[in-house]
Amino acid sequence: MNAQKPREIAVRILQQRRQRRGYLETLLDRALEQTRLRPADRRLCQELVCGVVRWEATLDWLIASRTAGRKQKPLVQDLLRLGLYQLFWLDRIPPHAVLHETVETAKTFGLGNHAGFINAILRTALHHEQLIRAQLDELKKKRPALGWSHPEWLYLRWKSRWGEARARQLLEWNNTPPATFARVNTLRTEPGPLLERWRLKENVEYDFVRRPWLEENLVFELKAHPPLSSLASFQKGWFYVQDPSTLLAPRELDPRPGESVLDFCAAPGGKPTYLAQLMRNQGRIVAQDTSNARLKLLAENCARLGVTCVEIRPVRSSLSAARADGDAAHPTADDSPETSDAPSLGGATGSGKTTVASRACPATATLDAPVAVAEAAPQPATETRPDSGNVDSAGAPAEPPELFDRVLLDAPCSNTGVLRRRLDLRWRLRPEEIERLQRVQLKLLHEAARRVRPGGVLVYSTCSLEREENQQVVELFLADERDFTLECQRELLPFADGVDGAYVARLRRA
Repeated sequence: MNAQKPREIAVRILQQRRQRRGYLETLLDRALEQTRLRPADRRLCQELVCGVVRWEATLDWLIASRTAGRKQKPLVQDLLRLGLYQLFWLDRIPPHAVLHETVETAKTFGLGNHAGFINAILRTALHHEQLIRAQLDELKKKRPALGWSHPEWLYLRWKSRWGEARARQLLEWNNTPPATFARVNTLRTEPGPLLERWRLKENVEYDFVRRPWLEENLVFELKAHPPLSSLASFQKGWFYVQDPSTLLAPRELDPRPGESVLDFCAAPGGKPTYLAQLMRNQGRIVAQDTSNARLKLLAENCARLGVTCVEIRPVRSSLSAARADGDAAHPTADDSPETSDAPSLGGATGSGKTTVASRACPATATLDAPVAVAEAAPQPATETRPDSGNVDSAGAPAEPPELFDRVLLDAPCSNTGVLRRRLDLRWRLRPEEIERLQRVQLKLLHEAARRVRPGGVLVYSTCSLEREENQQVVELFLADERDFTLECQRELLPFADGVDGAYVARLRRA
């Protein structure tokens, strides 16, 4: 990418998004990798892209109100969104700079004949600033979905379940840039040395995080920091970037040193590496996923964090309908709110590569050979075939599936609990997707159940807020699987728990 100005880069990313050339996270990541921007310009580019997408519906309402509802050319619409976002949502950029830079950017993109129009719209909006701000506040009160830039159907769904006040809190939460959290990796260090290094050597400002399901001094909120991947503490594997909500499922699984564990949808690594930490690297964790790229990332994370008890296994899906991998037909990829070396999109501080990939786990799968993990000594591969009534494709008796003491299924889902991190998802998700995903989740849960030994534990989790994907899946599962009982279930709600949304159910096999 030749453009080195943050606004030009932002416009190109928005163009690519409109042309469906990739997920927003991937497009932004790629663009920033291909340019050399000062840290301040890098943050500005990220803020502009994330802010425009986050507030897209409200911005479009504002543009329509200033242009008598006339439809604009897509690129003109992008430039108007960009200019208005800076004028009404950002407070550190002088208005004259916003107008000048937006007009110059229009000329750069061959819209010189529209420059006067764009300038006039922005100047008029600036002239009526107080009126527009009052209108935006009123919009949040009278039309919350539009005022907080969410699909109407999603707001009505949440309002029906939790009431208007809670639904509004959720809308506001989703439009707040997410904080960055770091989990201390006790396989490499202890909290004391890490905090000392952050304070004295790495210029990291942090705060303590306490939640009922977290160990003391396990997770810290990073308030300000240099690019995380540049820190020696990161390179040495002293911490992993991970939202506190993602640690509830491993805690409920409660693995013990020496046990065998199957992580059914393991990549990119936050949960299996924490499981290894809980097990003190003693025992065996089989971590599987369908994406080779994500498994490579998982291997890299295991090596960096000093995890030696994980076997990484790719799986081959034999049921394409069970995929939720964010393709053109079903663009609702699941990815837990964790990354390899940087906060998710919309983080207020820091920079660095953001790793985003789709979670895609099969309902029926065949394990391939293990992937070697640096520093690990995996056991020989155990080839597991799809359960087809104990008969293989040739009609001969099939090998019984390998059983584990504990199985974790972090299922593909709608991601409605992490919409503030998945900025584009609110505009891709459709109501019918939730019903489709329930079928996928139930198939996966039945498959995972077949891998639990008698007396063993099965944990089902999602980062969805929807009952259809959570409690209802477990209810349907228990109606079919009579040898499993529900020991406990917990739902994390942003407006109640102050973390990303999540659901966890702990089941035990008789």
